[in-house]
Amino acid sequence: MGKIGKNLKYRDQIIKTKLIIYDESNLMRKLVYDRLAKDAGINIIDIFDDYDEMKNFILGSGIVLDVIILNQSFYENGDFIKYLLDLKNFAVNLIVISNLDDSTISFIERTVGAEKLIFIRCLNKSGLKDIFDIKEKLIDVVYGIKNSRIKRAIFDVQKAIVIASSTGGPKVLEYIFGNLETKIDMPVFIVQHMPEGHTKHFVDRLGELCSYKVCEGKNGEIAMANVVYVAPSGYHMEIDNKKQINLNGNKPLNNVRPSADALFCSASKIYKKGLLGIVLTGMGRDGSDGIRYIKINGGITIAQDEGSSTVFGMPKSAIETGMVDKVLSKDEILFEIVKHSGKL
Repeated sequence: MGKIGKNLKYRDQIIKTKLIIYDESNLMRKLVYDRLAKDAGINIIDIFDDYDEMKNFILGSGIVLDVIILNQSFYENGDFIKYLLDLKNFAVNLIVISNLDDSTISFIERTVGAEKLIFIRCLNKSGLKDIFDIKEKLIDVVYGIKNSRIKRAIFDVQKAIVIASSTGGPKVLEYIFGNLETKIDMPVFIVQHMPEGHTKHFVDRLGELCSYKVCEGKNGEIAMANVVYVAPSGYHMEIDNKKQINLNGNKPLNNVRPSADALFCSASKIYKKGLLGIVLTGMGRDGSDGIRYIKINGGITIAQDEGSSTVFGMPKSAIETGMVDKVLSKDEILFEIVKHSGKL
């Protein structure tokens, strides 16, 4: 295959919309699959009739999905809203084939959040004419998401944020995330230097102050959008090519474990120019080597300014690498986080 052919093949792989189908009805699964499988721009990854099996697949496959297509019938079991809230954590578009009335749909959208939640109305899913009608609506909706997928590929917004923080950092992090009201639709990874056993208290405190889920990173966990992961005391936290968190007890870097350098270097290889690296107040030079890797891989780098830093050691060391794009106050850093998310 010539060079042009290779480029076309690669582009086609990027643009294809990756989706899975969950439906308890054999007929509906077949009809939806048959319609979508004919389209060259759509990649049906798998089909499920069991919710737990589908969720285990999402957690374990490492595939970044664009769409989950759901049949609303399991609403009758009282689990529908719970499942929608659960699936929203994966920052994926949810298409729901439904015969619910408008008031019920409005209630669900208010409860779950209308963003990335799309209802396709049908009067009676048991009527064949209605089923064929919704198949055409379905392809239109998927193509709307496909176009969004193309934009994400062009602008490389498979994004993440990594933050290095030490002395004085908890107060800065509390300020930033306490005032971050916009959902940024990307994972955030934090290395905060603190004595062993104190991370859990910090995580709980940060979670109380912000609208994001905040947790200690767990080994093997797949990174989700709108979740803040804090490296547990005593462990380096790294990100692998499946966007899974890897914890290890390797020797300290810069006399610390966890080390921001370990996090920054690993994440820069995965998120490349979609990565925003931030070095906050702290003593020492942790994060400086990682800043180099982020910049080499095309990412954006920020250091906290001296005026708002409790200790200027870490930001100063990062700035001295010549690889820091911006030196900012905590208010300006908050603005840059929202800007990086594309929500401005």
